[in-house]
Amino acid sequence: MSDAASRPHMSFSQMNMYLRCSMQWYYRYVLGLKQPPNLKLIAGKAGHSGLEIHNRHIIQYATPPPLDLSLDEASTTFDTLVQDLEDRDKAAEGQSKDNIIALLTIYPEDPQLDIKPTSAEREFTIEVGAGIPVLGYTDVETEHAIFDYKFTSRAKSQDDANLSPQLTLYSMAADTYKPTVGFIALIPPGARTPPRIVPTIRDAVSETQLQTRYDRLRYQFQYVERATQAAIFIPKDDPMTCSWCGYRDRCQSAAVTEFEATQIRAVTEPDDTTEDD
Repeated sequence: MSDAASRPHMSFSQMNMYLRCSMQWYYRYVLGLKQPPNLKLIAGKAGHSGLEIHNRHIIQYATPPPLDLSLDEASTTFDTLVQDLEDRDKAAEGQSKDNIIALLTIYPEDPQLDIKPTSAEREFTIEVGAGIPVLGYTDVETEHAIFDYKFTSRAKSQDDANLSPQLTLYSMAADTYKPTVGFIALIPPGARTPPRIVPTIRDAVSETQLQTRYDRLRYQFQYVERATQAAIFIPKDDPMTCSWCGYRDRCQSAAVTEFEATQIRAVTEPDDTTEDD
């Protein structure tokens, strides 16, 4: 862990979680309850680890690594993380791992991706005018661009890229230049489709529009920090959000007369086995 990561900070994932459901934020960052890992998250982490090895090898040696190097890294990461799954499904695990291997196999040869990385998993901090800095990491940077990898079932749309606060944050993180920013979606094979890689680049905007986006993102970070400091945590009953939330049973069984975190805390103490951050 870096010095910056060990000090109080906000991250894009923290802000995004609060805006999605403030109770998720409460359970995770106030009570310190970690959601059980799921197969999708594990596969994404394994894929990212393989791509990081690939990019770091190019940066150091100016040539792609042997394919086995990135595949072994992803496989080892997957096998380690999957041990923490609560409900094991060997068939699903095997398919998920095969999908990651298939995507990492085609990545180096994809003609769309003439990426010459200058950094991989670069840590950055940004002051946004709130009490604590924002900490983040860029997946891969080139001389003029920053890309975020997404292991996902669908390609990112142009609207996804144009409206993404995450890409705005990466643009701010560049600091000394105005980069091209975008997503690289790594999509696993389907019943009738092969694995594929689809980049989506954010449309260029004027300097005024860019600064407006920066101001908007600063505003979001500032008010999320103010809201969490004021203990504003509101239960959200939404089928889409709640369907995959690891805190669903705990949250929806909490008997409260007012939607206040201090009331919810009294009936949702952390389990003894829960790890802290």
